[in-house]
Amino acid sequence: MSYLAYLDNEKTNTIKANDAFLCFGKNNREYYCQNLVCTAKMTLKSRKGESSHYFAALPSFPHDTNCPYKTYSFVREDFDESTFSLEKLFASISKTSVAKKKHELEKQDKKQSTNTTLETIKTIGQLYSMCINLDINDEYNDVRIWKILLDERSEQIYTKGICDGIRLIKCEFKGYKEEMSLIYLSSCNRFDLRIHISDELFPDVRNEMYKSRENKKSLIILGYWHKNRDYYISEITSKKQYKILG
Repeated sequence: MSYLAYLDNEKTNTIKANDAFLCFGKNNREYYCQNLVCTAKMTLKSRKGESSHYFAALPSFPHDTNCPYKTYSFVREDFDESTFSLEKLFASISKTSVAKKKHELEKQDKKQSTNTTLETIKTIGQLYSMCINLDINDEYNDVRIWKILLDERSEQIYTKGICDGIRLIKCEFKGYKEEMSLIYLSSCNRFDLRIHISDELFPDVRNEMYKSRENKKSLIILGYWHKNRDYYISEITSKKQYKILG
C-alpha cells in the first residue's frame, strides 16, 4: 500500500492517490511504483468507502524482490497521527531525554488524542514505512516528511548540510574503527556519517552492519546528528536505533 505513484512509465511525474481518484476516477488505468528501479505496475484502490485511496501493485506486475514498497507498507488510517512525536520516539528507543521548548510541549499536549483503538508509531521500521509511503513534502502530525527522513528522495533539499537534530537517515556501511568504537557510513553517497557506539554494543553492531554491506543492503539509523568538522556523527545507545533494510 502506497499513497504515491508515478503517472508515466518513464517515471517523471508523481501523483497522490486521492488526487488520482479526483482526476481519473476508477478507470483502471495503470500507475508505476515510485521506486525508480522497480518494475511494478500499480492500480488505484480505496479503503473505508471513497474517503481514502491508495496504490497497490498488480498481481501480474508485482514489486521487485528488493523493492522497499513491497516490504514496508503503511496504512495511515491504522495509526493515531496526533500521538506521533519524533522527539518522544527517539527518547523512547534510545533511552535519551530530548529537551523541548515549552511552547512545543504545550502544542503537542493540546493535540494528544484519547483514541486507544489506533496504533502509535513505536519503531523505526514503522517510522520508515510511514515516510517512504508519503510524499517528502507531505506532513505527518504537522512535520514534513523530509524533516524526518533523509534518503535519496530528500537529499537535494539538504543543500546546506544536515542541521543538528533528530533524523532518520538511510545509509550504507563503509567501515569501522574498533579502538574508537566508531562506524563509518555514507548517506546517498553524499554525506559522510559516523556513529559512536557504546563499548558493550559495538561488536554486535559492527558485525551486523558489516553483513549488510556483504548482502548489499542499506541501513536506516535514527540518531541525534551534529556536525563535527567535515562529517556528521550520532551516538548509538540502543540496537533499536538502527535497522537493516530488506
